[in-house]
Amino acid sequence: MRPSRRRWKAPADTEKRLAEGKALYEKECLECHGKNGEGNKEKFYPVIAGQHYKYLLRQMTEIRNGHRRNANPDMVTIIKKYSDDQLVAISAYQSSLQMPGAMCKPKAGAAKKK
Repeated sequence: MRPSRRRWKAPADTEKRLAEGKALYEKECLECHGKNGEGNKEKFYPVIAGQHYKYLLRQMTEIRNGHRRNANPDMVTIIKKYSDDQLVAISAYQSSLQMPGAMCKPKAGAAKKK
């Protein structure tokens, strides 16, 4: 069976991994992506709050491994040194971030769903 097809289970040390992910995020990711993962529209740093764990992990792995040609060079430099386990921890923490409230509010004048 291919590794991507295996049934995923939360590791027994989930809390430890989330804490490690938070520490790594606050050390090097927070400056660009923001305290709550809100990103920076003016600098084209993407919102990561509210994103899926597997999506975040795949994107970071592809950037680290040189498979994303459109990756920000600063991001490439930062992420190159991280191991698979560290990327798992960072992705787990990032996926736990809540989407900033103002980003979820409907635009003024938008039709309400019934």
